[in-house]
Amino acid sequence: INKNPKIAKLSGFGGMECYDGDNGLGEICSYFITERSIQLSELHGIGFCSIRNSNHFLSAAPYAEIADEKGFFTIIMSKAPSGLSLPGADKVLMGNNPFGYAAGYENGKLLFDICCAYSSYGKMGQKAERGENVPAYWGNDLHGDPTTYPDKIVESGLFMPIGQHKGFGIALLIEILTSVFSDGAILHQDAEKTGLKGRYSQTAITIDISKTMDQSVFKNKLQQMMDILRELYPDISIPGERSLKKQMNIRQRGYFEIKDEILERIHKIP
Repeated sequence: INKNPKIAKLSGFGGMECYDGDNGLGEICSYFITERSIQLSELHGIGFCSIRNSNHFLSAAPYAEIADEKGFFTIIMSKAPSGLSLPGADKVLMGNNPFGYAAGYENGKLLFDICCAYSSYGKMGQKAERGENVPAYWGNDLHGDPTTYPDKIVESGLFMPIGQHKGFGIALLIEILTSVFSDGAILHQDAEKTGLKGRYSQTAITIDISKTMDQSVFKNKLQQMMDILRELYPDISIPGERSLKKQMNIRQRGYFEIKDEILERIHKIP
């Protein structure tokens, strides 16, 4: 990974732009396209910004929240090089291609951040460490057979898409909006095929809410939507509620905890 990337513009027209991330950190590349898509949306109402030759972007939430706090609605997505198969298949076919969005309202915030598999590598790894089992439809072992053992799914990389063909279709859509539009690495292509060290691509699509309605109207409409949902089903779990509670607890404590093993890894970085 290039720690000092020189992000370069590849193409652009109106509210659309594509960049090369110079094999930089995914967090740097994704923050750049988020900010740039916001700027483009201020000019054109909608901003589309993609970047190739990037790396893992961590998660969708931070970038979507940045846009929301500035009064914009952003959908951000990332092409990943691996982590998705299909029922009956004995090989990895594509990435789990995560995406997300955020939209704040008076009494809360919608925050949606998922990948197109039933589980990410990180979550599956945590379950393996804790000795927990998972539903058999979450993934397959090296032979392509469903398994409830997360360590076997991590070993094989055969993660199943959410809703089978539906999740697979969404992952393909994200592949098009990221890698295809930015002319980056697709599916399992590596540097030998593309000449690009970074195998990830990201895209941010931002809407300037103020171009169509007042911010207060937008937030009030969202609040109405949440209220209606809770009237219909009081026990409903709204995307983002759990994260908001965690944030509030951290702010009340005044600090957040970092595992010793993570600190040790950080200290080893030259």
